[in-house]
Amino acid sequence: VCRHRGARLCNTDKGSLGNIVCPYHSWTYSLTGDLMFAEHMGDQFDRCKHSLKKVHVENLAGLIFICLADNPPADFSVMRAAMEPYLLPHDLA
Repeated sequence: VCRHRGARLCNTDKGSLGNIVCPYHSWTYSLTGDLMFAEHMGDQFDRCKHSLKKVHVENLAGLIFICLADNPPADFSVMRAAMEPYLLPHDLA
């Protein structure tokens, strides 16, 4: 979501694009999440402080787990080992 007003930045399941542009005020992010353009924010506005936040992502047999913490849990491999045998037969991917 956009760091400015929380607007959804991606509404399609798949595709390609050059930059990520917010439909609300056209804040423009690079594909690495850096804020490239933010109109009417004034001279004191520091774009570097408003880039998209990084998240940790794990795919477990087709289920997507997202961790918003700075440091993800170190034991996800334990969960993967315990859950994967039960999830794989369902072909969730």
